[in-house]
Amino acid sequence: MGKLEDLAQLKFPDPPLSAAEERVVRAAPDGTVADCRDLGGGDDPEKADGAPEAPDERWPDTRNVRADLIRWLCVDREARELVDPKGVWIRGARIKGRLDLNSTNVLFPLFLWSCRLEQNLHLNSAKMPLLSLEGSWTGSIAADGLNLEGSLFLRNGFHAEGEVSLIGATIGGDLEAEGGAFKRPSGNALNAGGTKNETALNAERIKVGGNIFLSEKFVADGTVQLRGATIGGDLIATGGTFKNSDGDALSADGIKVHGKVVLRDKFLAAGQVVLIGAEITGQLAVGDAWLDALVLESAQITGSFFWQNIHKDPHPDFPNKEWKPSLYLTAAKVGSLVDQEASWPEKGRLFLDGFVYDRIVAGPTDAKAPTDARVPIDAKTRLKWLHLQPDELGFRPQPYEQLIAVLRRMGHEHQVAEVAIAKQKDLYEHGDLGWWGKVRSWFLYLVVGYGYEPWRAFGWMAMLVLLGTLVFW
Repeated sequence: MGKLEDLAQLKFPDPPLSAAEERVVRAAPDGTVADCRDLGGGDDPEKADGAPEAPDERWPDTRNVRADLIRWLCVDREARELVDPKGVWIRGARIKGRLDLNSTNVLFPLFLWSCRLEQNLHLNSAKMPLLSLEGSWTGSIAADGLNLEGSLFLRNGFHAEGEVSLIGATIGGDLEAEGGAFKRPSGNALNAGGTKNETALNAERIKVGGNIFLSEKFVADGTVQLRGATIGGDLIATGGTFKNSDGDALSADGIKVHGKVVLRDKFLAAGQVVLIGAEITGQLAVGDAWLDALVLESAQITGSFFWQNIHKDPHPDFPNKEWKPSLYLTAAKVGSLVDQEASWPEKGRLFLDGFVYDRIVAGPTDAKAPTDARVPIDAKTRLKWLHLQPDELGFRPQPYEQLIAVLRRMGHEHQVAEVAIAKQKDLYEHGDLGWWGKVRSWFLYLVVGYGYEPWRAFGWMAMLVLLGTLVFW
């Protein structure tokens, strides 16, 4: 019997240590895994994970570990000095009671792997090297101001029944939630503003030194909140599912991403994806995706913006839902535009006023897009794109001027006149010209094509010469 086990038995005499607790205090000095899956709950230890089904059968008392014991290992000076720097590793245990590590300074990593936490987890303002809840089932998690030197693992079967709050947290490594499930609070739980809490994962103002992975069967039933977040690497949501049909599915106003943002490979957002004022150093790739709306107002994207293979057919999870995605690009700026006509929104669902892009990339399409799709750069097709804007907004000259500038910069001078004439026609139909302005506009179009088809003047001159000749004859 080791010294740490002796101390634990003195600290927790009634009831005595369970079989799982004995394994924990014996493994901690060596930094090895206290694997409790074979302590009852089924013949196959690989299936004795953190899922809460059939608790009487899956979670016998032999697999119980008191939350107070874990806290004691983390904060008691004599106990924590006996824990190996590799940390406390617990697998397949039921954590009894409330695990409260608020405002603690844990000196070693904590791994709760495929465990069942019966009560909410409290980590507000805690500090530790690394935290893993991989494969575990929990209630809500309050971890505002959490400070991790390394990574946070909420992946591979992690399941939270209630809001996971990481407001203002600092994570030196990655936030990995691929394969995790996050569910908004049930019932009538209220947020700080007194309204119903619809948030599944709240990471407002979080600072992540590495990447955020919300991918590979990640599921959020409720809003994922990333407003004001700073990400040193990438935001990857390939294959992620975000559900909040009544509002924002992914809310990331003012986010700063020093890498790329990827929303593709069967990405699903039942609700809006909001990136108002976002700053993205790399590319924003949206493709092979179902979503209700992408809001990029005032966003700054240094790299390319991909908008390809946007699905409008039913999704297996929403067989009766009609997908009509909207795209808000008002006052946004991107490096290159790489889109696809088949993925454009319907009339009235595209907003382009103030949208700035350096070029239209006409190269190969997204690998996930249909093989016959091409990025359109001809004036005729691009004018169809401009005309998808809502008529009720009236005449907006900037989208035309932007397209003209890009076509000219790309060397497509022969396309410029067609766009410029279309701009004047739009002004004639939807602008506030008055009757005299409309007469003048009509005359300029008829005589010289608004100055872009001066050859028309020669035709009119020839007609006048011919008419004069006939009269004087």
